[in-house]
Amino acid sequence: MDVRRADMQQLILHTKGKVFTPKTMDRLVGCSALREFRSAK
Repeated sequence: MDVRRADMQQLILHTKGKVFTPKTMDRLVGCSALREFRSAK
């Protein structure tokens, strides 16, 4: 899987530099600026 440099830069920007591993991936949206894009429940 190829990951573009720009995609990685955006991920780092939106997660404010936080590191997420496969073990913590379920917390990615709630603990980052990505939560702004979450659909309403």
